[in-house]
Amino acid sequence: FKPMRCAEIVRLATSSGFQIEGGGGKHGKHLIAPDGSRCSLPDHGSQVLATGTCHQILKFIRQRGIPRN
Repeated sequence: FKPMRCAEIVRLATSSGFQIEGGGGKHGKHLIAPDGSRCSLPDHGSQVLATGTCHQILKFIRQRGIPRN
């Protein structure tokens, strides 16, 4: 497992069929899955996301994204 920044997760999510919506406050972005479900994505610039946060977001992307070939 490699710690990831918000921008890296955004690239992975968009390639899996997700849309990105700007938000406000601490959770700067929201991932919107193809089925309409949402997940908050903290955006702290160039800092990597906390390990547990990153794991949960990646799990959300794997479960709800469009499989890539």
